Amino acid sequence: MGAAQCQRTARRASRGRGMISQTGVDTGPLTVFIGMLASYIRIWKPSRVVVCWDHGPSERRQRIFPDYKIARREAPAMDDQDTHFGLAKRFLSLSRI
Repeated sequence: MGAAQCQRTARRASRGRGMISQTGVDTGPLTVFIGMLASYIRIWKPSRVVVCWDHGPSERRQRIFPDYKIARREAPAMDDQDTHFGLAKRFLSLSRI
């Protein structure tokens, strides 16, 4: 579970209820992310949980195929607290994951 999963989570949540906090932050993706993480934990019953994020473009793929992901929009900063990545990272930190 990582950045791609978080992206899919955000798209899935945006189709749903439009969960917005009192400060205007979209919390739908975070809610879906937490639910999916809890589901994985419940099903697999791991002794430890680690969530990994990839960072930046793939230099190897870029060398092989320069147009790799050329049509994609710029991703938001992963550390920005107001993005679904920032909210998920904050939740994981508070959960000691």
